[in-house]
Amino acid sequence: MSESHIAPRLLKGLQAEYERATFTGANESGVRCLGKNVLVQMDSCSDQTSGRIFLTPDKVEQMNMESESGVIVALGGEAFAYYDDGTRWTDYKPAAGDRVFVERYAGREIRGRDGRTYRLMAYTCIGGLEEPQPEGTTA
Repeated sequence: MSESHIAPRLLKGLQAEYERATFTGANESGVRCLGKNVLVQMDSCSDQTSGRIFLTPDKVEQMNMESESGVIVALGGEAFAYYDDGTRWTDYKPAAGDRVFVERYAGREIRGRDGRTYRLMAYTCIGGLEEPQPEGTTA
């Protein structure tokens, strides 16, 4: 087996290396968001660094809670409808499949029906979107 099949592409954060969460195109979690809430599948900490150092399960769990990026899986009907001052939202409205940056430790951790771990949070915990990479370029 080649080296590329052993280690998936990792995102290097300030404290750890994360495997990117992927959106399948459907909410398979069994969780329906209500109101101003958003369901995010967070990037997960790899149990091995690119330097071939293995992390303990406790360390992986801690680093997963510290994850600050992921992909939106579902949005409640009032998410991104109004700004904090009550005026109607006029900026880009994030949608399922968008990669986002969130506050560290944001939301409540939930185990979905599909066995994956998600975080249910208020839309105000999302601070930014990852811009799609132009076609023909590599990271």
